[in-house]
This record gives sequence, C-alpha cells and structure tokens, in this order.
Amino acid sequence: MSKNISITCIIPDITDGTSFYRGIGPLSHIKRTSDLNVSLFFPDQVNDALLYSSDIVFMQRPFSSQHVQVAEMAKLQSKPLWLDYDDDLFNVDVGNPTYYLYGKAGIKNNIKNLIEMADVVTVSTEHLANKLRGMNNNIIVINNGLDLSLFKYRKPNLERMDKNNLVMWRGSPTHTKDVLSVANQILQIHDERPDTVFEFIGDRMWLLTEQMKADQFIHTEWTTIAKYKHHIYSRNPKAFIVPLMFSDFNRSKSNIGWLEASFAGSLTIAPSISEFEQPSVFTYKTQEGFKDALNQVLELNDTDHLYHLDRTWNHILEYYTLDALNEKRIGLIKGLL
Repeated sequence: MSKNISITCIIPDITDGTSFYRGIGPLSHIKRTSDLNVSLFFPDQVNDALLYSSDIVFMQRPFSSQHVQVAEMAKLQSKPLWLDYDDDLFNVDVGNPTYYLYGKAGIKNNIKNLIEMADVVTVSTEHLANKLRGMNNNIIVINNGLDLSLFKYRKPNLERMDKNNLVMWRGSPTHTKDVLSVANQILQIHDERPDTVFEFIGDRMWLLTEQMKADQFIHTEWTTIAKYKHHIYSRNPKAFIVPLMFSDFNRSKSNIGWLEASFAGSLTIAPSISEFEQPSVFTYKTQEGFKDALNQVLELNDTDHLYHLDRTWNHILEYYTLDALNEKRIGLIKGLL
C-alpha cells in the first residue's frame, strides 16, 4: 500500500481492552507490516486541520455528541468514515454499570446517527452485524484475532499443571451479573475441590469472593495489556471461565476470553453462544452445565488437556490470527479509497 495513505484513528480509551483488540492493536499491526500511516487520537484532540491531512477517519466505539461532531467534520471534508463496534450498545443490560450511559435515549440516537453516516462499519460478530444492518448497508464482520508477535503459543508447564488447579477469570464490574449467574456453582466447586484456587483479575467480585476461603481465591489488579498477557501465561491456569448471562446483549459478545485463555495454555468454559462454539471450548447451556463443564476441565489429565489445547490453538492459527484478519481490513481500506 502507498505510504501516502494516512488514517486518523480515534479511540475512547487507550487502556481499554476492546480498544486494544479493535483499534490500537489491529491498526498498529497494519502500520508495522505495511506502508500505511496510522495516528492515534482522542476525540477532543481532533480538529479540521488534522482531518485535512487524513485520507480515512477511523472511530472505535463512538457514542458521544463529540464523536458525532468529529464524524460530521469528516463528512464535510468528504473523508471516508470507518466505524467499529464490539458490543451491542443499543441493548446494554440494566444491571451493567455502563447502562447509565448507553441506556440514555440521546446516546442511542448519537450511535444511530454515527452508523448511518459511516461509509463502512466493522463489527466483531455476525450477531452484532445482523442487529446493525438496518442502519447501514455496509456492515463487515471482522472477528477478533491474536497478534502472534505478542501472543506466541507455548505449551503449558506440565510439571505444574496437576498441582495448579487454577481457575482464572478476568473482567470489570460490567460483568458482575454474569459472574453471579453461576456464583452458586463456583462456590460448590470451591467447597468440593479444596485444591482448586480461583483468581479474579480486574474486579474483585466481592459478592462472591467474600464467601470464599482466603487460601482459595486470589485477586489481581488490572494492569497494562503487555503485563497482563505475561501474567496469565506465567500463572498457568488450567481453566479460564467466561460466564455470561443468556441475554440479547451477550449474544453479540466476541471471543477475546477464548483467545487469551488459549494463549495462556488454558481451556475455556463459556456459554453456548455462537462465538464460543469453537473446537475444545467447553460450553454450557444451564448453571449446572457450567459446573459440569468446569469439573470436566479440572479432571483432565495432562495428555487430554494438551490434546484439547492443541486442537483449539490450531483452529486459532487457521482462522483467528491478526495477520489473516487484517487482510480484510486492508481490503476495506483500499475499497474506501
């Protein structure tokens, strides 16, 4: 691609995991592996003069009136507008702490206007694409993927595996209701398997952990993406849980938890929704099914664990690497120009 092509990349939060997987990560990877020029900005840094020097304006998860102003500025200059969403922001659950923002009629109207203005909208799942296609006829699904220069596969430490029945969860308070939906099952396993330790990265989930023994749970504060990926690999979890309620909002959820679990050498327990119906992901349809799936993973011997890990990792290498998925983005960029 021509080195003269310039993309202004506008992101809401430089530390946000979704911004990493949907904005900073893929576009920085394109910048490193092509002649494309990508510059990162927050919305309040954008002005007319900045957009004059841009060929394409990319906005990740735009929602505010300020985002609308930037989009209108881009359209007045006839700049192609590319938006990206990883969540169904029209159907955020009432129990989600971000509902106070995305549940507002004005915010929903902003998002609708932005989608209608866009030349193209990329999303992470087919379910989310189907929800948005009535507002824009150019919705493209680009799944989340792993940048193999950052997330390299290494076999788990077999010497520790059986001694380290570690169950890992990571997330923010936005997932409180999701975790509490299987809290009874987690506590049952906690009581029935005293050799099992649960690690909560990010939110402490105190409503659950206050009922756990001090030597059976660990709370780890959230940190940078780079430190986080090193941490989850070094911890060598046997199981990685991604509990989600079966809600319309969650059916648009993407596969990040599974990708990170596989990198860490762990097997994933996740609800039976389309993005998690992957080889050797242990899915569940009921609360008791969650417990059964987690027990099944904890009871695997080393050989069987590695069989499932290699099976799921080979699937990632075939379909979910950032190198392959960015070919779609490069094709999109060429199409916009």
